[in-house]
Amino acid sequence: MNAEHPSPFGAFPVHMMLTQAQLDELLKLRPALINDGNFVRAYVSKLCPGADSDWKRDRVIAREYLGKLEKFAAPLPPVLNSLKAHILFHRLALDRADGIYDKDRFLAYLQLPRFQPYMAKSWNERRDSQNFPANLDHRLLGFHPAAACCRPRPGHRRRGARPQLPEALPRGCANPGEFEPYIDNTWLTHLFAERRSRTASATPKTGPPNCRRTCSRD
Repeated sequence: MNAEHPSPFGAFPVHMMLTQAQLDELLKLRPALINDGNFVRAYVSKLCPGADSDWKRDRVIAREYLGKLEKFAAPLPPVLNSLKAHILFHRLALDRADGIYDKDRFLAYLQLPRFQPYMAKSWNERRDSQNFPANLDHRLLGFHPAAACCRPRPGHRRRGARPQLPEALPRGCANPGEFEPYIDNTWLTHLFAERRSRTASATPKTGPPNCRRTCSRD
């Protein structure tokens, strides 16, 4: 790769056989490789757990794997937004399956441009959104939304496939302002109304039965 006209990474099978440590050294010598899809695919393949691990069903192994992927993908350039969105989607799915709702991670996922009806028009009209939209239909890395490791534990209610804004918010958060740049206002209004409704229905009722009936009519 030091030749005057070097072959691109991935031109030879040996490139895909490099170890993670060797890829790290190569990246230090050629920082521009972080923009190369072939290099990124080679690096991501080195993060996958060994063949003897059942990471698609073992939540502990899956969480460790997704953590490594998330750390690697975070600084990737916008041209790789599809990969970044794919990793964050499955990390959020695994978190929800365990009853974990990380607002910062959910915001990072929302900030990745994609052409979806729930996204704010102004966000989709930005140049970055137009140039580097994430393709949410890609199935990469061997993950699938129905993977066992991403399914809710017994006792956790199954979530739908739409944006999980009410579920992603930490308990007690009632401020839609953080999401206004990314979520369409109509969607946001309905989602927060749903969140308030769920919170109200989950609140234990106290007081005598007659009092509760009177309050319910008011």
